[in-house]
Amino acid sequence: MRRVVAAIATGVVLAQGLPANAQTAQSVVGLKYQVTSEPGQQPVYRNLPKGLKPLSSGLIGNLAADKPYAIATYQQGDRQVLWLEQAVSRKAIRRPDGYFNDITWQVFDAVTLPSGASVLGGTTCYRNGKADSTLIPVLSKQALRRGDREWYTTFEQMWKANLQTKKLEKVKPQGIRCENPAWGV
Repeated sequence: MRRVVAAIATGVVLAQGLPANAQTAQSVVGLKYQVTSEPGQQPVYRNLPKGLKPLSSGLIGNLAADKPYAIATYQQGDRQVLWLEQAVSRKAIRRPDGYFNDITWQVFDAVTLPSGASVLGGTTCYRNGKADSTLIPVLSKQALRRGDREWYTTFEQMWKANLQTKKLEKVKPQGIRCENPAWGV
């Protein structure tokens, strides 16, 4: 079970930005879509709205949960959309060359990111010194390219995935810092 979660967390389910306005972002709330992955091959997405391209995703909260939550980012046109989603069914079959995964995700909330902004993926954020996997930092693409610091403390936006209400909440970034995953690479 933990290997299945690890496979998801390492990027088996990657997603890219969504349409340019919030109304379109909200239109995906309630959507159920399926991601199937074979060892060594790109994931196959079914039931996604046309024009969406997967960018990134990562598990949040309890990674060992039967129905884990994830944050996914999709691209459509020049904008990215951030989704809060949950695995509502999943199947993993161990094979000699790796795992076959078949996961159905349900979207619970979605927001359109500002033009020229992107989610900082692969990071750990800390609020007042305590790690919080439900914090989602959004940076300008220029700041992401610079990568000249160990910690990010200035953000375009900061979101929090509220797993009780299943909503994305915009939060003030005071007291929050996020590791730069490219620092020292």
